[in-house]
Amino acid sequence: MQSLTELAGSVGRRLRGTENRTDADGDGDGDGGRGRDGTAGPSSGTRSSLFRCPGCETVYVAVDKDTCSTCESAVEPVPSTQSEAG
Repeated sequence: MQSLTELAGSVGRRLRGTENRTDADGDGDGDGGRGRDGTAGPSSGTRSSLFRCPGCETVYVAVDKDTCSTCESAVEPVPSTQSEAG
């Protein structure tokens, strides 16, 4: 079974990989709306986060999430970096 950190990293890589294969900003350069340094540009829109339900282990990608849709428990934000994980 994957740890939560491995799962979050896997989801992030998949999302970035999908985004980089498209020309999301429509300027024809195929960078997916990212700048030269690989960071999201100003036209990238709203930023989503990962949220985990400790009750049923469901993981959500959302802009904001308070309650698990499966078991109605409160969800927790998943740290996006190792330093946030403590």
